[in-house]
Amino acid sequence: MSDFYVSSVTGEPIAKEQAQSKAKELGVSLDEYLDSYNYELALPNEADTDNNVVDNTVPEYVEPEPIALDPNTPDPSDQMFDAFELEPGEQELQDENLINKRTAKRRELFDNIEEEEAVSLLKSYFPDFKFEEATVWASSTGFPSTDAVRVTSPDGENSIKLELDIGMFDIDPYIKNEDGTPYSHIDANYEKLKKFVKEHSVDVEGTLAAQASIGDTEIGIETDVEVFQEARGNVPNYTRTEKQVTSYKTVAEIYNTSHLEGGAKIDDSDITAINEKYKYDPTTGTYDLSIFDTQKKVRQNVSGDVMDRTIGINKTGIQYE
Repeated sequence: MSDFYVSSVTGEPIAKEQAQSKAKELGVSLDEYLDSYNYELALPNEADTDNNVVDNTVPEYVEPEPIALDPNTPDPSDQMFDAFELEPGEQELQDENLINKRTAKRRELFDNIEEEEAVSLLKSYFPDFKFEEATVWASSTGFPSTDAVRVTSPDGENSIKLELDIGMFDIDPYIKNEDGTPYSHIDANYEKLKKFVKEHSVDVEGTLAAQASIGDTEIGIETDVEVFQEARGNVPNYTRTEKQVTSYKTVAEIYNTSHLEGGAKIDDSDITAINEKYKYDPTTGTYDLSIFDTQKKVRQNVSGDVMDRTIGINKTGIQYE
């Protein structure tokens, strides 16, 4: 039975114990008190009451609205390769000559970078993986090649080999993609790397954090140091010069430091010298091209005649094709 009553006039609830106490104070029975003040027995689970009744009614199932995924939400695993690819829409802008052309780092990686540099570069971007020089049967040339890198998963259980220094052998004359476009060995090796790293990465967030702090990586700066060599046998004391790491700079510091001070940045004095030599006009933003000698020199051709390359006529007066 319910432990609460509700007034039919005001809608206010009253506990049974309260009603009994009120009835006792007035010297009437509980029923007389309830009738006098228009209280009725509260229904189970009625609003604003707690009748200690558990409602076991199972609500009708309502199909939830499907959640539409935002197609523009970046995949964190894809973000690990942002540094190797052009920005979205950048290629189209380049094709329309609206921005300066820039080669994607993924093409530079497989085009003409040596394996030693590739190992160092890939280690900095994917620190959980192991990279080492290797030998591979190059699919681009059909011959064995030492221009290759072995990539091993963090658990050491899986590995692949990547072909490097592909260069002029990039486009395969005998193979086409499924859509009929030319087959690129550079693109194929890059996609192979990307698939392997995404499949075996164990800490995507850690990799992204490491990539974000690449500029903070310290690199040893080598300078020429004189080393004293004590006499040995008939060889007297002497000094020799060798390169030694004498200081450390972060990658960011190197690129922001003038090359005159051991960095990689073009010095302001270099720019001033170039502007003075080629008569740069800051108002128009152009150089004085009249300082260049556009007259091409007379050159002797294969037959022994002397030909003026500027006018295309040789000394015998015959038109030169």
